[in-house]
Amino acid sequence: MRHVFISYCHEDADFVHVLEDQLKQASFAVWKDRELRAGDDWHAEIESAIRLASAVILVLSETALTSEYVNFEWAFAAGAGVPILPLLLKIKADRLHPRLRALQFLDFSNYMLRPWDELTRSLKVLANVERQLTMAVPRDAPRFIQKAAQELDSPNADERIAAIEMLAENHDPSVLEILAEASKHPAPDVRDRAAEALAEVQDLRALPAIMDAIRYKRWDRLNVSTLAKLGDAAVPNLVTMLRDPAQGVHVRRCIAMALEDLRNNEAVNALHELLKSPEGELRIQAVKSLAGEPRALPWILEALQDKDTDWAAIKALQKYRGPEVVAALVEGLKNPELSIRQAAVGVLKEVPDANAIPALMEALRDEDNVVSWDACAAIEKVIDSSTIPALFQVLEQIPNTYTGGNINTRDKIIDLLVGFKGEIVLNGLLALLKHPDVSFRGRAAYALGELGDQAALLALHLALKDPDERVRSRVARAIGMLKDASAVPDLIAISQNEGEFHGVREAAANALASIGTREARIAHKDWQRYDKER
Repeated sequence: MRHVFISYCHEDADFVHVLEDQLKQASFAVWKDRELRAGDDWHAEIESAIRLASAVILVLSETALTSEYVNFEWAFAAGAGVPILPLLLKIKADRLHPRLRALQFLDFSNYMLRPWDELTRSLKVLANVERQLTMAVPRDAPRFIQKAAQELDSPNADERIAAIEMLAENHDPSVLEILAEASKHPAPDVRDRAAEALAEVQDLRALPAIMDAIRYKRWDRLNVSTLAKLGDAAVPNLVTMLRDPAQGVHVRRCIAMALEDLRNNEAVNALHELLKSPEGELRIQAVKSLAGEPRALPWILEALQDKDTDWAAIKALQKYRGPEVVAALVEGLKNPELSIRQAAVGVLKEVPDANAIPALMEALRDEDNVVSWDACAAIEKVIDSSTIPALFQVLEQIPNTYTGGNINTRDKIIDLLVGFKGEIVLNGLLALLKHPDVSFRGRAAYALGELGDQAALLALHLALKDPDERVRSRVARAIGMLKDASAVPDLIAISQNEGEFHGVREAAANALASIGTREARIAHKDWQRYDKER
């Protein structure tokens, strides 16, 4: 059975609550807006509910007479051929619109004498009136199609969906005609599923329903990717809508997104035109949709000069190669806007180029960790021995930002150097082990352990006497990594030296455990007993 639609203004909500209870007691299904008016697509929802109703009960009060929503609802119902039953609340019939005065109405102004029985009888008569199906189905259509067409008008959403799913999964050619009709159905769930099925076979009759779903942001079934499924045949229609400002920014942006997947000559030319749109959002989308198109590189380089599109243009360069691309990214690394520098170095990290090394070296000094760390990652992909001296030079020029245990840019560069290995790295780290800055000495000591080169042992032995306890601790750990058995006597002496800092003694004991000779293991156990008892 179809539902009864109640049209009212919220000032009359108390009466409508009573009305709804009365209708449900009489076994009528009821539909009312329940605050849908605040949503983006309330028109579509309400239109569908009105079309599927057996009748519209129009609750008319002084406020309702001037309500934009109430007037829209009864006018739409009249246009759709849905019976309207006005209920008067403390107003006279002569106040009604002429079209409403011509209808049978019921006066509910006197709360003691409200004609509930008459209302129920009227609704039962209307419910039994045979209304024409929303969809026109040929008389000779198979029985299952006729039955499905009837169920598409069901007030029960599950029944409607089951019917349209059955039609969508049927491969009979005649079903396409039914789906084309269903794509115009008043119920959004029916037309969306019908349009989805039509799009799968690139039937352009799906286009109006898809655009309707996009316009009202009904993303459950239909979206930009569904639009792209229509193929090249849809491009002329899409380009026409893209060029029409009346379509609005949201719709035109979605069309531009779809054209990214339908990038034939006509689509590319239309997206090029969109780069000149006064709407920044549309210019940005045009850049994104053109990214990777060979003809579009000059346009994207030009978009770097537009404050609205510069970030999108930088990101788009990831899909290109060549000296002009590297030059543009290098310029991006010098941009005062942090977001641009981050985007440029992010692209160079993914598409590394040795010609960008000088600019990346400079980016290592950037105050923003994202920029400096990504610059380090980009350099790592193109590093060679000629780059190492410059890296050590930059390393000494970067301020120490090591706080609270967080990795800083210095650490990133040293990790990169350790990964490269080689004699040139070893010599550079040995030089840092004598640096006046304690943070350099400590980090260099640990890096020498990570490097794993036994040639560092002599310098590390000497560094066990460094004046700073943090350096001595890291030196001990490095010797442990290198498993230097010759250092065992010195490490035992440090672990047993009560005048030494606890952290240094613990590091020496752990190094003994790593070295693992019999003498070293015994000394480590002695340390564990001492540490437990203290």
